[in-house]
Amino acid sequence: MISFAASASNMENDTVEQARASNMEEDKASSPNKGKFIDVGNASEIEMAKDILEKLDTEVSLMSFQQNGTESRRSECCIYRVPKPLRNVNWKAYAPLLISIGPLHRENKRLEAMEKEKRKYFKKLTERDGMDEKKIIKNQEERLRYCYSEKFKKIESDDFVEMILLDAVFIIQFFLESNDEKGPKNFKPRMTFDIREDLMLLENQLPLFIIEKIYDRVSYHSSDNKHKSFLDLARCYLKEYLHLQVVETSPGVEVETSPGVEVETSPDVETETSSDLETETSSDVEGSRHSTDLLRNLMLDVETETSSDLETETSSDVEKETSPDVKKEPRHLTDLLRNMMLSTAIQRTYSPDLVKLKYSAIMLHKAGVRFQVTRDKCVVNITFDRGVLKIPQLEVDHCFERLVRNIMAMEQCLYEGEAYICSYIKFMDHLIDSAEDVGLLVENGIILHRLGDDAAVSNMINNLCKNIGDNDTCFGSDSDIDYKDINNACTTNTERDDKLSASNKGKDIA
Repeated sequence: MISFAASASNMENDTVEQARASNMEEDKASSPNKGKFIDVGNASEIEMAKDILEKLDTEVSLMSFQQNGTESRRSECCIYRVPKPLRNVNWKAYAPLLISIGPLHRENKRLEAMEKEKRKYFKKLTERDGMDEKKIIKNQEERLRYCYSEKFKKIESDDFVEMILLDAVFIIQFFLESNDEKGPKNFKPRMTFDIREDLMLLENQLPLFIIEKIYDRVSYHSSDNKHKSFLDLARCYLKEYLHLQVVETSPGVEVETSPGVEVETSPDVETETSSDLETETSSDVEGSRHSTDLLRNLMLDVETETSSDLETETSSDVEKETSPDVKKEPRHLTDLLRNMMLSTAIQRTYSPDLVKLKYSAIMLHKAGVRFQVTRDKCVVNITFDRGVLKIPQLEVDHCFERLVRNIMAMEQCLYEGEAYICSYIKFMDHLIDSAEDVGLLVENGIILHRLGDDAAVSNMINNLCKNIGDNDTCFGSDSDIDYKDINNACTTNTERDDKLSASNKGKDIA
């Protein structure tokens, strides 16, 4: 029995040869030098072969998608409308301000002004390469529609194809201009900022695969494009959001450094681990063959074990642990951003665990628990060992809530069993009950914020967790941040202090 892949390969070779022969015959017939062999030229031949291969690739992927049936179509779904319980807490966090991407906000009259800008970008693209990208989208329309949780039957095929094309071209062009020193040409800084925020919203997404297909076609005809893939371009763009991972400390703040993590430091900051501050990025990243490979290595750069000074009682359970599944290809930009945030996450078991952190930061501090900021670049890499709670620094600004809410909403829909960002925010919610708790974390360098006062941070963190369930967490009984251990440490120290206080009172009475 001949495999489908083999048949496709043979058909591909035969088609290329037929096209090549046909092209030669046409050139012979039109030449004044009849009877003589004339080379058609490498450029024309390569262009024709590329078109044929692209059509074959489309047909093969579509046939595979259709053959896999209902289950495959269900697995394609990755772009959702935010669940009502989450939306009701703060609907503005999920609503685009300036631009609609995809079908979910297509009918919003308030966003219509940006449609003119999309057409300007599209005109610039088509004038440059003269290609018909609509065919690419038309061939993928069925798969594209299954990527959305809603059917959108009222959107006609031609309108759907045009919408996807205009949005994809806008994203590509906007990213290219954003990575240029001068920035986007058609927008003022405030508009650029709002568009950047809108492109990260869960409801404002296109499937990455279709943007990649358009980008590959465009970049093939562009000689000035320095980005080898769309993921490379997107990664450069999304690095702006990874300010959450930059650690800034003040003199006197105790800092712990994780091995193999590149850090930025000030000469004014002196710590016991200063000798480790010259570490470079991992060899896997340095050895990346190209930019796409670099992103893949960053996404797969998962810490399989903690450093020797971070070993805990559960270190023997490493084989039972699992890590965030960042090996999966990201489905859209919100998904890609989450993958980048979790790219160096410590492996943990993600399982149902009803144990909660009982004590706030102030209560833990009074019970003798020490807080230590780490230079780890992944916010979920929290550890507790020998009475020391080690937490990566969290930078909170006015963009933070909108960004995190959309990632949390995506996890509730797409990563129900791996909601690592939700688990992290839940942990911070348990740790923070008041402005005093935030103040303690700020004092220890764990929180850096620009919201004006500590109470604003406390209110934001507490509100983020409304209508987010407690049932599943990556900080559980099989983790190196077991809530039971922290609770027990606090309870034991409190009981000891109570006994000591009672004993002292007895002595005073005597």
